[in-house]
Amino acid sequence: MKTMIGKRIFYYLLLLFLICIDGCSNNNKNNIKNKTINGNKAYYVNVDNSGILTLPEISSDINYIKLQTTSKSLINYIDKFKVYTDRFFIYNAKAKSIVCFTHNGKLEFVINNHGRGPGQYMVITDYIINIYENTIEIFDNGTSKIFKYDFRGNFINSKKCIFFAENFIKDDSLSYVFYAGNYSRYDYNLFFTNNNLEITKKVFPIDKELAGFSIDNPTSFYLYKDDIYFNYIFSNIIYVLNKQSVKPKYSIDFGKNNIPAGFFKILGDPQKLSAYERMMGQRKVMKLISEKKYCSFQNNFSESDNYIFFQFNNGNKFCTCLISKETNTPIISDKILFNTDIELNVYPLAIYNDKLFTYIQPFELKKFFDNMENSFNEDQMNEFISNNKEVKNLMKLNSGLNNLDNQILLILTLKKF
Repeated sequence: MKTMIGKRIFYYLLLLFLICIDGCSNNNKNNIKNKTINGNKAYYVNVDNSGILTLPEISSDINYIKLQTTSKSLINYIDKFKVYTDRFFIYNAKAKSIVCFTHNGKLEFVINNHGRGPGQYMVITDYIINIYENTIEIFDNGTSKIFKYDFRGNFINSKKCIFFAENFIKDDSLSYVFYAGNYSRYDYNLFFTNNNLEITKKVFPIDKELAGFSIDNPTSFYLYKDDIYFNYIFSNIIYVLNKQSVKPKYSIDFGKNNIPAGFFKILGDPQKLSAYERMMGQRKVMKLISEKKYCSFQNNFSESDNYIFFQFNNGNKFCTCLISKETNTPIISDKILFNTDIELNVYPLAIYNDKLFTYIQPFELKKFFDNMENSFNEDQMNEFISNNKEVKNLMKLNSGLNNLDNQILLILTLKKF
């Protein structure tokens, strides 16, 4: 009897040990099995595993690109980022401009044509790269127009719209897709148009409670191969659009952190409320989402052959999720640092061709080296440099750097995980 009890205790302790090993080896990760929800592939994301991530954990190589700074190309913040034909297109909301850089960071052109005159836009609500014409198109809710520019930044023409939208994209060479963002004037969130901007199809009726409830997001659309990926606010489903067809592709399951079904009914019927009451109700809902730590998908979705990338809010945290399509393993982080010795913030942007595009801020890089100089003597500095191979690269970037210089892109070659 004592032998049997001893064996049971041994196996019990062994099981606990294996569980602990498994838990310790999966920091920031969720190993998950394939599953489907309503016929589309689902990824379970456990936000309890979110934490600080360092570049060596996910990256095997870093390519540094210093974006050229001129008086015309100053970028205080990267609001929207796109990659096309070895060019980087960056929207700067404060300057109301789109800045284009070559693959090595050299300034190519700037679109900064805001105003009220002919051919001028008031605001850049959204912009796209028209891959069928190699042009840039800007959607402006202020003038209700689409403005077209060539790849030298020259204005080509504009066309009048009869509707309001938050995001748009070309479905093919002859049509557009627009996302209305719960705008209360419409009954639907997604509509297709021809090139004359005449509506040809409407999809996704707006929930009555959410009419007029909109949140600014980087983008609702992402082009991957021949498909357009689409997601709208407060939905955890990513759809694929192709020639006016709409099919669910992926589901993101946040488990206990999902926004509960029927949650937005607390807003009431917006048609029976004043504008002030609607605004206060929406503020109350957003505060409750934050307090309950419900996850709110932020539409910044992108995909490559081997990875999926998106960002979401969890309480007061802004999280990034990177998923391996080979192993179905998500890595979740609410903060990314350069490495354990170099506590420099790294800001993720998107996945493109299996590379993770991120950036660092020049003023933060300068502050890091200023702190080093104040804290280390010469011997300590030399030892630190010898033990961190990437420090030399950062020191080269820091040489002659100004606090107001443009961002430094870090293009990461990802490890398998």
